[in-house]
Amino acid sequence: MVRRRASGSRVNSTTIAWCGISAILGAFCWIASSLLEPVVFGTRPYDATVFDVFRLLGWTLMIGGVIGVPATLGDQYERISRIGLGVVASGMVLTAGLHVRAVTVLVSAGFRAVPATGENTLVLIAAYGGYSLVVVGAGLLGIALWREPDRPTITAVLLIFAAVLPVGMLLPYDVLPAALRMPLLQSNNLLVPFEVAWAALGVLVHRRARRRD
Repeated sequence: MVRRRASGSRVNSTTIAWCGISAILGAFCWIASSLLEPVVFGTRPYDATVFDVFRLLGWTLMIGGVIGVPATLGDQYERISRIGLGVVASGMVLTAGLHVRAVTVLVSAGFRAVPATGENTLVLIAAYGGYSLVVVGAGLLGIALWREPDRPTITAVLLIFAAVLPVGMLLPYDVLPAALRMPLLQSNNLLVPFEVAWAALGVLVHRRARRRD
């Protein structure tokens, strides 16, 4: 079944539904690999491990989920939605590049874990830049969903929370104790709320696409 989006392009609802599934699978693949890595390799920093392959796979699937968002929003796909999706997509592409780099290092080492030998300033800038774009864009998408007449409250709140949480890391220690702050700052845990929110968005994309059939 084909629908015309507010922007004027034609999108197949089955394709949109698969975009939602892609976002869900990608988010959980990324979460699982990021949480399992410190269990297997400890807290020592690594330039590349086998888990980077699964993070790249998960992130690529999540990028596929971006395609279904405009059609899901329909007539509500307006300025704030376009900006939010553009910011998220830019951050995802930048972060995907980092995952590609890590997998390249892993392959070059014969699929053996490569310990970090020092901080790479360019990689750090790209990482923080990509993550910042992703969470800011998620917050904007959350606001856009919150303003919908048929508001998906849980998805909107999760997206906004994913954007607000990193700001909380700037709070003084008497407001946000180290016991709560440190687990979030370890590894990629700070992005886990975004991954959960993106999975929820994937569910929304899939559900609305199936409703059109």
